[in-house]
Amino acid sequence: MSNLNTPALTNKKILVSGASAAGPALAYWLDRYGFDATIVERHPTIRPGGYAIDVRGSAIHISQKMGILEDLQAADTKLEEIAFYDDDDKLVASMDRNFGAGGGIAGDLEVLRDDLARILYNKIKNKVTFKFGNSIAKLTENTDGMEVEFESGEKERYDLVIGADGTHSNVRHLVFGEESQFAHFWNRYISVFTIPNYRGLYRKWDWHMRPGFFGGIQQYGDNNETRGIFLMAGEFETFDSRDISEQKAMVRRLMSDKMAWEIPRLLDEMDKASDFYFDSASQIKMPTWSKGRVSLVGDAAAGPTAFTGQGTSAAMVMAYVLAGELAEARGDYKTAFKRYEEVARPFADMNQNIIWQGKETQIPNSWDEVREQLAGIDLMKAGTPTPEGSLADIVQTAANSLDPKDYSRFYV
Repeated sequence: MSNLNTPALTNKKILVSGASAAGPALAYWLDRYGFDATIVERHPTIRPGGYAIDVRGSAIHISQKMGILEDLQAADTKLEEIAFYDDDDKLVASMDRNFGAGGGIAGDLEVLRDDLARILYNKIKNKVTFKFGNSIAKLTENTDGMEVEFESGEKERYDLVIGADGTHSNVRHLVFGEESQFAHFWNRYISVFTIPNYRGLYRKWDWHMRPGFFGGIQQYGDNNETRGIFLMAGEFETFDSRDISEQKAMVRRLMSDKMAWEIPRLLDEMDKASDFYFDSASQIKMPTWSKGRVSLVGDAAAGPTAFTGQGTSAAMVMAYVLAGELAEARGDYKTAFKRYEEVARPFADMNQNIIWQGKETQIPNSWDEVREQLAGIDLMKAGTPTPEGSLADIVQTAANSLDPKDYSRFYV
């Protein structure tokens, strides 16, 4: 707990853009240290849908500090098997949920993205102000703060603004410039959508792999959450992030020469889905995460892509460090932002490197690569030692590469 010898906080009024994982996690810690946090989110509610995400390594310890670890454990998907099928629906390979890491990749928990969002929202909803259905239209920095104009027309002054609004960050665009300066496209796209459990699966993934594609059906247990997922290779194309019809048409183009196994049925279910998600796989690499009274956190600053499995965990760790450094610097944002980058950037870099270190994260380009990857799955059975240089080893190392500093003396 803070004491009488601790200097008073300055720059207490902070606007956070984005209500997925990084934003609410950051707002929790800001409130814990006595800051006044507001979250603005373009969507009218906490966003539904999305793929399963992993919380592991340092993020597990931070979740425990937040008091949400038991909630995450209760929401764990408890996936039992990942099975791979050929064009004729014949089983060709299978493995457990942990990709050969025994007790889990770095002791991971797997939860649905919307479950995590709900858990974080419930933790802070009575402590943090939310502005749903709104977004930042203009940011103007002056000597004593940030003048913020929202799309609703509302204007308000804040001391600091933090962009926690994902790979396509609006805050980053407004303050640092066009996304193209920082986005490094990995020739991949991802789409996720809820479907009926028509194969009668239970806590199981049925997957298919072919040149330019892997993905399939993910089923998460008694709540009948069943989702289709497409991981697709493709050249760079621009698309409107708000135009769902355009995105679905783009998926159909990418999948037009891959109409085997369950893919035709999944495409039909995709067209019916109300929670359709689509994005390109791009890593965000920036020379600095902060400018003046504005900083970025999570995917907005250093998105590793969904293919690393570390986007959410990295965002939670970065949020913890940023809030803690602001608390330690008593709101001196120049000092805090500098320290935040010094502490968190090596961790963020290591998690971004997963995508090119782990060949298991690659989409196969040929049938030879398909056969090679399927053969490798037999080496990734639960209970076997984690081979050095394997995906499990690489992820374990990255996930635990930051030992969370103790900022608890600044609690209020």
